[in-house]
Amino acid sequence: MLAAIIGFMFAMQRIYVLFVLSIIAGAVFAADDYNPGIRAYCERLLGTGAIANATEEIAETPVQIIIVNITFGAKHNDTLARLNAANESVAKMREGGLPSQNAADLYGLAEQWFYGQEAIELSGGRPNYDFALQKVAEIADLEQNTYSVNDDLKALADRIGAADPGADLTATKSLVADATQEFKDGRIDRAETLINQAYDEVTKAESQAVHARTIGESARRTIENFLADNWQAFAYAAAAGIAIFFLFQKQIRKALVDARTRSLLHEKTVIESMLKNLQKDYFEKKSVTDLTYRVKTKKYGDIIRNINRQLPLLKEKMKQI
Repeated sequence: MLAAIIGFMFAMQRIYVLFVLSIIAGAVFAADDYNPGIRAYCERLLGTGAIANATEEIAETPVQIIIVNITFGAKHNDTLARLNAANESVAKMREGGLPSQNAADLYGLAEQWFYGQEAIELSGGRPNYDFALQKVAEIADLEQNTYSVNDDLKALADRIGAADPGADLTATKSLVADATQEFKDGRIDRAETLINQAYDEVTKAESQAVHARTIGESARRTIENFLADNWQAFAYAAAAGIAIFFLFQKQIRKALVDARTRSLLHEKTVIESMLKNLQKDYFEKKSVTDLTYRVKTKKYGDIIRNINRQLPLLKEKMKQI
């Protein structure tokens, strides 16, 4: 399109030259009708013989579209070179599996602005390539941050792998997963923030693990020291307890059997009271259904029979002590 416009302009210029030469030649040849001397004078003055020949040659020459090379300014060429480098950076990130959509969007804006300013320069205007250069600079910064954060993620994985085995890294791993997702989505700044939080969290977890281990070790040593200092007293107490048990074993065994007997009798009393209340609710108040009455009566009866079966055995055991 641009070449066609330039060709058209040159064609119009040639037509204008032909028009001017035709007027001059016509004037010279017309002068012969009025005075041959005037024609000779004009031919000597203007070289109209050559003009007439040139006019005939130009008239016979077909009009051609001439394409000329336009030389752009240094700012244009520098911007174009930077755009090409930015495009290569975007392609490199894409091929490396790194998030590149934001960089590609910036490149698209820079490219559109560049070609718009290039058209202004072709038309003789004063272009301004600063916006395109600004976006190219942003692409360079984004590329650097992307590679940096990618390296930080790898270093963080190594840091977690070498962390204290006793540290609770649940919160740290959650932060790493969030940072990885943010990085894949192209939110580089957010990913970097989460990575820093993950480093702080793993350090905190290791500190807590060391603190807990120190307390446990201190408690163990305290108990060990206490036992080492008082083992004789514990030995004497244990021996005394064993001796007391052998001396008073009958009394102890009787007390245990008596306590068990009293517990069963109390349980039996409670169950019998509950059974009486159930019968009262069923026969007098009519507030209990037949099914509930039968189920509870059977259950209470089983408990009472079990108690009655244990009481004679406890009495026999008491006699044997």
